[in-house]
Amino acid sequence: MGDALRILAKAKAEKTPVLVYGDYDVDGVCASTLLTQALRRYGIAATPHLPLRAEGYGLNCEAVRALGAPCVFATVDASARDFGCASSVSIDDHAAAGAVITGLIQKGHTRIAIFGGARTPTIGDSFSQRYMGVMDAFREAGLIFDDGRYVETRFSLQGAYDSARTFLAAYADTTAVFAMSDTVAMGVIRALNDMGRRVPEDVSVFGFDGTELGKYFIPRLSTVEQPVDEMALQCVQVLTDMLEHN
Repeated sequence: MGDALRILAKAKAEKTPVLVYGDYDVDGVCASTLLTQALRRYGIAATPHLPLRAEGYGLNCEAVRALGAPCVFATVDASARDFGCASSVSIDDHAAAGAVITGLIQKGHTRIAIFGGARTPTIGDSFSQRYMGVMDAFREAGLIFDDGRYVETRFSLQGAYDSARTFLAAYADTTAVFAMSDTVAMGVIRALNDMGRRVPEDVSVFGFDGTELGKYFIPRLSTVEQPVDEMALQCVQVLTDMLEHN
Protein backbone atom coordinates (compact mmCIF):
# COMPACT_ATOMS: atom_id res chain seq x y z
CA MET A 1 0.00 0.00 0.00
CA GLY A 2 2.84 2.39 0.82
CA ASP A 3 4.39 1.90 -2.62
CA ALA A 4 1.02 2.53 -4.27
CA LEU A 5 0.50 5.78 -2.34
CA ARG A 6 3.98 7.01 -3.28
CA ILE A 7 3.29 6.26 -6.95
CA LEU A 8 -0.02 8.13 -6.81
CA ALA A 9 1.56 11.11 -5.04
CA LYS A 10 4.22 11.25 -7.74
CA ALA A 11 1.57 10.99 -10.47
CA LYS A 12 -0.31 13.94 -8.97
CA ALA A 13 2.84 16.06 -8.61
CA GLU A 14 4.02 15.35 -12.15
CA LYS A 15 0.50 15.40 -13.65
CA THR A 16 1.02 11.87 -15.01
CA PRO A 17 -2.07 9.96 -16.21
CA VAL A 18 -2.86 6.72 -14.36
CA LEU A 19 -4.46 3.60 -15.82
CA VAL A 20 -6.57 1.72 -13.26
CA TYR A 21 -6.78 -2.00 -14.01
CA GLY A 22 -9.52 -4.28 -12.70
CA ASP A 23 -10.12 -8.00 -13.17
CA TYR A 24 -12.49 -9.30 -15.86
CA ASP A 25 -15.48 -9.69 -13.60
CA VAL A 26 -18.17 -7.39 -12.30
CA ASP A 27 -16.34 -6.72 -9.02
CA GLY A 28 -13.18 -5.72 -10.85
CA VAL A 29 -15.08 -3.37 -13.14
CA CYS A 30 -16.89 -1.68 -10.25
CA ALA A 31 -13.70 -1.37 -8.21
CA SER A 32 -11.67 0.18 -11.04
CA THR A 33 -14.47 2.63 -11.85
CA LEU A 34 -14.89 3.74 -8.23
CA LEU A 35 -11.12 4.08 -7.75
CA THR A 36 -10.89 6.16 -10.93
CA GLN A 37 -13.56 8.55 -9.68
CA ALA A 38 -11.76 8.88 -6.33
CA LEU A 39 -8.41 9.56 -7.97
CA ARG A 40 -9.95 12.22 -10.18
CA ARG A 41 -11.34 13.98 -7.13
CA TYR A 42 -7.82 13.83 -5.71
CA GLY A 43 -6.52 15.62 -8.81
CA ILE A 44 -5.08 12.66 -10.72
CA ALA A 45 -5.98 12.13 -14.38
CA ALA A 46 -7.06 8.50 -13.98
CA THR A 47 -8.64 6.23 -16.59
CA PRO A 48 -10.01 2.76 -15.84
CA HIS A 49 -9.14 -0.27 -17.95
CA LEU A 50 -12.59 -1.68 -18.65
CA PRO A 51 -13.30 -4.95 -20.47
CA LEU A 52 -16.35 -4.44 -22.67
CA ARG A 53 -17.92 -7.50 -21.06
CA ALA A 54 -17.68 -8.20 -17.34
CA GLU A 55 -17.31 -11.95 -17.18
CA GLY A 56 -20.79 -13.45 -16.98
CA TYR A 57 -22.51 -10.05 -16.68
CA GLY A 58 -22.75 -8.72 -20.23
CA LEU A 59 -21.57 -5.35 -21.47
CA ASN A 60 -20.47 -2.74 -18.96
CA CYS A 61 -22.91 -0.03 -20.05
CA GLU A 62 -23.22 1.58 -16.63
CA ALA A 63 -19.47 1.49 -16.01
CA VAL A 64 -18.81 3.24 -19.32
CA ARG A 65 -21.49 5.88 -18.79
CA ALA A 66 -20.13 6.58 -15.30
CA LEU A 67 -16.86 7.79 -16.83
CA GLY A 68 -18.51 10.88 -18.26
CA ALA A 69 -15.83 11.17 -20.97
CA PRO A 70 -15.37 9.97 -24.57
CA CYS A 71 -13.68 6.58 -24.88
CA VAL A 72 -12.85 4.10 -27.63
CA PHE A 73 -12.79 0.32 -27.26
CA ALA A 74 -10.01 -1.37 -29.22
CA THR A 75 -10.50 -4.88 -30.71
CA VAL A 76 -14.04 -5.19 -29.30
CA ASP A 77 -17.28 -4.24 -31.03
CA ALA A 78 -19.44 -1.78 -29.10
CA SER A 79 -21.82 -1.04 -31.98
CA ALA A 80 -24.65 -3.12 -30.51
CA ARG A 81 -24.94 -0.86 -27.45
CA ASP A 82 -25.77 2.83 -27.10
CA PHE A 83 -23.04 4.04 -24.78
CA GLY A 84 -23.45 7.64 -25.84
CA CYS A 85 -19.82 8.55 -25.13
CA ALA A 86 -18.11 5.46 -26.57
CA SER A 87 -17.05 4.11 -29.93
CA SER A 88 -15.02 1.09 -31.03
CA VAL A 89 -12.60 -0.23 -33.63
CA SER A 90 -12.64 -3.97 -34.34
CA ILE A 91 -12.32 -6.63 -37.01
CA ASP A 92 -15.17 -8.81 -38.28
CA ASP A 93 -15.08 -11.32 -35.42
CA HIS A 94 -17.96 -13.33 -36.83
CA ALA A 95 -16.24 -13.93 -40.15
CA ALA A 96 -12.83 -14.58 -38.58
CA ALA A 97 -14.10 -17.24 -36.15
CA GLY A 98 -16.17 -18.84 -38.88
CA ALA A 99 -13.12 -19.07 -41.12
CA VAL A 100 -11.17 -20.88 -38.39
CA ILE A 101 -13.88 -23.50 -37.95
CA THR A 102 -14.35 -23.92 -41.71
CA GLY A 103 -10.62 -24.50 -42.08
CA LEU A 104 -10.56 -27.10 -39.31
CA ILE A 105 -13.55 -28.93 -40.78
CA GLN A 106 -11.92 -28.94 -44.22
CA LYS A 107 -8.90 -30.63 -42.64
CA GLY A 108 -11.15 -33.43 -41.40
CA HIS A 109 -11.90 -32.29 -37.85
CA THR A 110 -15.44 -32.78 -36.54
CA ARG A 111 -14.80 -33.28 -32.80
CA ILE A 112 -13.88 -29.65 -32.23
CA ALA A 113 -13.93 -28.01 -28.80
CA ILE A 114 -14.55 -24.30 -28.35
CA PHE A 115 -13.07 -22.45 -25.38
CA GLY A 116 -14.70 -19.05 -24.78
CA GLY A 117 -16.67 -16.92 -22.37
CA ALA A 118 -20.34 -16.93 -21.42
CA ARG A 119 -22.56 -17.64 -24.41
CA THR A 120 -24.84 -14.63 -24.77
CA PRO A 121 -25.45 -14.22 -28.52
CA THR A 122 -27.96 -11.40 -28.05
CA ILE A 123 -25.33 -9.10 -26.53
CA GLY A 124 -23.47 -8.50 -29.79
CA ASP A 125 -19.94 -7.94 -28.44
CA SER A 126 -16.83 -9.50 -29.98
CA PHE A 127 -16.93 -12.81 -28.11
CA SER A 128 -20.60 -13.28 -28.92
CA GLN A 129 -19.81 -12.54 -32.57
CA ARG A 130 -17.09 -15.19 -32.51
CA TYR A 131 -19.48 -17.69 -30.96
CA MET A 132 -22.12 -17.04 -33.60
CA GLY A 133 -19.47 -17.29 -36.33
CA VAL A 134 -18.54 -20.73 -35.01
CA MET A 135 -22.16 -21.90 -34.93
CA ASP A 136 -22.83 -20.61 -38.45
CA ALA A 137 -19.73 -22.40 -39.78
CA PHE A 138 -20.94 -25.70 -38.36
CA ARG A 139 -24.39 -25.19 -39.88
CA GLU A 140 -22.94 -24.26 -43.27
CA ALA A 141 -20.86 -27.45 -43.22
CA GLY A 142 -23.98 -29.50 -42.48
CA LEU A 143 -22.72 -30.48 -39.03
CA ILE A 144 -24.35 -30.29 -35.61
CA PHE A 145 -22.13 -28.82 -32.92
CA ASP A 146 -21.89 -30.94 -29.79
CA ASP A 147 -22.91 -28.49 -27.08
CA GLY A 148 -20.85 -30.42 -24.54
CA ARG A 149 -17.72 -29.34 -26.38
CA TYR A 150 -18.22 -25.67 -25.55
CA VAL A 151 -16.12 -24.72 -22.52
CA GLU A 152 -16.76 -21.50 -20.60
CA THR A 153 -13.43 -20.43 -19.16
CA ARG A 154 -11.70 -17.46 -17.62
CA PHE A 155 -9.43 -15.68 -20.08
CA SER A 156 -6.23 -16.46 -18.22
CA LEU A 157 -3.50 -19.09 -18.53
CA GLN A 158 -4.44 -20.77 -15.26
CA GLY A 159 -8.17 -20.57 -15.93
CA ALA A 160 -7.78 -22.10 -19.38
CA TYR A 161 -5.39 -24.76 -18.08
CA ASP A 162 -7.78 -25.84 -15.33
CA SER A 163 -10.78 -25.84 -17.68
CA ALA A 164 -8.88 -27.85 -20.28
CA ARG A 165 -7.78 -30.50 -17.78
CA THR A 166 -11.38 -31.02 -16.68
CA PHE A 167 -12.81 -30.99 -20.19
CA LEU A 168 -10.21 -33.24 -21.82
CA ALA A 169 -10.62 -35.86 -19.11
CA ALA A 170 -14.25 -36.21 -20.23
CA TYR A 171 -13.77 -35.59 -23.97
CA ALA A 172 -10.50 -37.37 -24.72
CA ASP A 173 -11.54 -37.91 -28.37
CA THR A 174 -11.28 -34.17 -29.15
CA THR A 175 -9.06 -33.60 -32.19
CA ALA A 176 -9.12 -29.79 -32.40
CA VAL A 177 -9.60 -26.78 -30.12
CA PHE A 178 -10.55 -23.25 -31.09
CA ALA A 179 -9.76 -20.85 -28.26
CA MET A 180 -11.23 -17.35 -28.40
CA SER A 181 -7.95 -15.81 -27.24
CA ASP A 182 -4.26 -16.67 -27.52
CA THR A 183 -3.96 -16.72 -23.74
CA VAL A 184 -6.63 -19.40 -23.52
CA ALA A 185 -5.01 -21.35 -26.38
CA MET A 186 -1.66 -21.41 -24.58
CA GLY A 187 -3.28 -22.60 -21.36
CA VAL A 188 -5.01 -25.38 -23.28
CA ILE A 189 -1.75 -26.42 -24.99
CA ARG A 190 0.01 -26.69 -21.64
CA ALA A 191 -2.82 -28.86 -20.31
CA LEU A 192 -2.62 -31.11 -23.36
CA ASN A 193 1.14 -31.41 -22.93
CA ASP A 194 0.81 -32.33 -19.26
CA MET A 195 -1.77 -34.98 -20.20
CA GLY A 196 0.57 -36.56 -22.75
CA ARG A 197 -1.13 -35.15 -25.84
CA ARG A 198 0.96 -33.58 -28.60
CA VAL A 199 0.11 -30.36 -30.45
CA PRO A 200 -0.50 -30.42 -33.36
CA GLU A 201 0.14 -34.16 -33.92
CA ASP A 202 -2.68 -35.34 -31.61
CA VAL A 203 -4.77 -32.20 -31.20
CA SER A 204 -4.80 -29.04 -33.31
CA VAL A 205 -5.15 -25.78 -31.36
CA PHE A 206 -6.10 -22.43 -32.89
CA GLY A 207 -6.08 -19.15 -30.99
CA PHE A 208 -7.33 -15.62 -31.60
CA ASP A 209 -5.57 -12.22 -31.37
CA GLY A 210 -2.01 -12.73 -32.66
CA THR A 211 -0.21 -11.82 -29.44
CA GLU A 212 3.56 -11.43 -29.41
CA LEU A 213 4.02 -14.31 -26.96
CA GLY A 214 2.26 -16.70 -29.31
CA LYS A 215 4.96 -16.16 -31.94
CA TYR A 216 7.60 -17.49 -29.53
CA PHE A 217 5.48 -20.19 -27.91
CA ILE A 218 6.42 -23.84 -28.53
CA PRO A 219 4.79 -24.88 -30.74
CA ARG A 220 4.34 -21.53 -32.50
CA LEU A 221 0.68 -20.64 -32.04
CA SER A 222 -1.74 -20.82 -34.98
CA THR A 223 -4.04 -17.84 -34.53
CA VAL A 224 -6.19 -15.10 -36.01
CA GLU A 225 -3.80 -12.14 -36.04
CA GLN A 226 -5.52 -8.81 -35.49
CA PRO A 227 -3.98 -5.75 -37.25
CA VAL A 228 -3.17 -4.01 -33.97
CA ASP A 229 -1.04 -1.19 -35.43
CA GLU A 230 -3.75 -0.15 -37.87
CA MET A 231 -6.44 -0.50 -35.21
CA ALA A 232 -4.47 1.58 -32.70
CA LEU A 233 -4.07 4.35 -35.28
CA GLN A 234 -7.78 4.32 -36.06
CA CYS A 235 -8.62 4.38 -32.34
CA VAL A 236 -6.58 7.55 -31.90
CA GLN A 237 -8.22 9.11 -34.96
CA VAL A 238 -11.71 8.22 -33.71
CA LEU A 239 -11.01 9.51 -30.20
CA THR A 240 -9.54 12.74 -31.56
CA ASP A 241 -12.63 13.23 -33.71
CA MET A 242 -14.88 12.62 -30.68
CA LEU A 243 -12.96 15.18 -28.60
CA GLU A 244 -12.77 17.84 -31.30
CA HIS A 245 -16.22 17.46 -32.85
CA ASN A 246 -18.26 16.02 -29.97
